[in-house]
Amino acid sequence: MLLSRALEPKARVRKLEGSTSLVELTGPAKHTERLQLVPWGTSIPKPSSWGVVWIIRDGAPKLRQMLRARGESFVDLAGAVRVDMPHLVVDRTDLAPVRPPRLRKRPADPFADRSSSVVRVLLGDRIGRRRGVRELATESRVDPARVSRVVRALSDLGLVRFQRTGRAASVWLETPDPLLERWTNVYSWTSNVALAVHAPIGDPRRFVLRLGDVLGPRRWALTLHAGAAQVAPHAPWDRVHVYVDATKPEELGAIAADAEWPAAREGKLVLLTPFYRTSLWQGVGEVHGAPVVSNLQLVLDLWHHPERGREQAEHVLDTLIRPVWGVKS
Repeated sequence: MLLSRALEPKARVRKLEGSTSLVELTGPAKHTERLQLVPWGTSIPKPSSWGVVWIIRDGAPKLRQMLRARGESFVDLAGAVRVDMPHLVVDRTDLAPVRPPRLRKRPADPFADRSSSVVRVLLGDRIGRRRGVRELATESRVDPARVSRVVRALSDLGLVRFQRTGRAASVWLETPDPLLERWTNVYSWTSNVALAVHAPIGDPRRFVLRLGDVLGPRRWALTLHAGAAQVAPHAPWDRVHVYVDATKPEELGAIAADAEWPAAREGKLVLLTPFYRTSLWQGVGEVHGAPVVSNLQLVLDLWHHPERGREQAEHVLDTLIRPVWGVKS
């Protein structure tokens, strides 16, 4: 817009089809120049042979002078344009400012770490229970603004019901299965960073009770078949998967080294750095002397596990989660 205002009628400006940053200028004697609009401060994209017009916002006079001295073209949204072409030089500072359109915020990802805390609350209660946004924020420990974005995203996907009455709004689930299915489509236990090690497990049930002595004050929790065996045993298991409250994969290596557990691809102990660094710990509880992730997290982790994971997930779902929903298995 500013280029057109500054150059017409001496030159015609045309945006190239299929692009938001490439324009063609046709100047005197029908001389044509293709230019690329580049935000000031970013690298020049290829092809670098194209002319570059820097886009700046409320540029300081010193910045404009520097660009002029270097013979570079720019568009300042505050109302200034300089174009330096072989057959045309235009330098204007008398144009009306242009306010760029406000970018729409990307919709919230309801299955991101903190946002998933909202989904965990919704899937952890009976079908049809209505909550206000603030109540949902309190229970999920997520700020109300984020909760509103998550609810809006879920509503747009048709996964929750949302009703506004005056200034009040309520959210509820009518059918939880589509929401859970959507989550399992975008998450897998392999999203976690894993380190398999050789450890003196022996009897896995006794070993998990000794894990706390090795891991010390760190938070940890059993998952996959080792976790499911504590709350709803169904499939046989001989491998222990345990989440450790570590922020870097290197910390897992340090834990293994201190315990003298050598790394091994087929090791029976698998340490996991949680993909859900915050929300994973929501609902962790002690069962038979060992911390276990929530029933919902067990289902999420087991869903895509190749060793009878789906079978065990369905068992946890039918015996522990559907009754909470009020659904008969």
